[in-house]
Amino acid sequence: MAGKQFMQKKAEAPTTAITKNDYSGNFEAFLAQAKPGQPWFFWLGFQEPHRAYEEGSHARFGKKLADVDRVPKYWPDNATVRGDMLDYAVEVEHLDTQLGKVLAQLEARGELDRTLIIVTSDNGMPFPRVKGSTYENANHLPFAIRWPAGIARPGRKVSDYVGFADLAPTFLEAAGLAWEKSGLLPASGRSLFDIFKSDGAQSLPGRDFTLIGRERNDLGRPQDQGYPVRGIVTAGLIYLENCRTLPLAGLQSGNRLPRHRRQPDKILHPASPTNARHRSVLGTLLRHAPRPRTLRPDHRCRLRHQPGVRPPRRHGATPHEAMGRAKTAGRSARARSRSGIRSLPALRRAPPQLL
Repeated sequence: MAGKQFMQKKAEAPTTAITKNDYSGNFEAFLAQAKPGQPWFFWLGFQEPHRAYEEGSHARFGKKLADVDRVPKYWPDNATVRGDMLDYAVEVEHLDTQLGKVLAQLEARGELDRTLIIVTSDNGMPFPRVKGSTYENANHLPFAIRWPAGIARPGRKVSDYVGFADLAPTFLEAAGLAWEKSGLLPASGRSLFDIFKSDGAQSLPGRDFTLIGRERNDLGRPQDQGYPVRGIVTAGLIYLENCRTLPLAGLQSGNRLPRHRRQPDKILHPASPTNARHRSVLGTLLRHAPRPRTLRPDHRCRLRHQPGVRPPRRHGATPHEAMGRAKTAGRSARARSRSGIRSLPALRRAPPQLL
């Protein structure tokens, strides 16, 4: 990341797994050195609610297993899983508290209503079948925007599909800069100003679908192979096409399976593929929607091979065990700038709620 880091201030952490970084205090230090009247940009990256968690910490905060109103059907519903979800909730609440202090500082300075604020997450929550996958909860992320001075009809929910690639063009337009004159390469995303200015009565052109993809997330497959997937999301439906990886002299590449060996996923959400209406919608999108780019034999995707890295145990592991290994060989020094309120680098992002 470019720019000066503000991480000097520390505070007492509510659990042993939460960082002592005083997020709101460090943001206050940034505001103190900002020149009056000068525009600024600040990336507030929370580590929470990244794993690992202090196991059982939820009990100290008065949370009970019965407080979990729903356990996803693809996880076992038992005390271990419920406790893990509540430990996760403790860290989400810590993030919310720090964010509230940041907003209060802006309000005290009279800058809240003219500041463009975007709160989102970098991936789905760190649980099996979520983070690092291509399913609904991995890609449908919290995305809230507040900018009373620049958003028409604030307080509405928007059903258009948006993505992180849309953020850079949005920031430049907010700063009054044209992308063509920025010196940057062409953007794959588009500014969110069309949503800011719309009345929300109907979906905007070009925002009725999004593409998702996956290459390699964490470890776990033999020979450190990836999971190449290409997909499209539209009309509340997800269509995924799985590819296979071929080891190439220490590197990995993703190639499409021959037609007779492809195993595309079924419709995942929200209805059964036996539903006639959803079959019709899926058929339409496959005929007319832009198809996701797939990996062909002449288009190899090179992925790093890490010899000697042992994949984590998967079979029989609880969510806490399977996903709690945050540090593995060759990865412990990776910078973590997390901002999750719920916490893919995949392309699917949630419809924003404009506050």
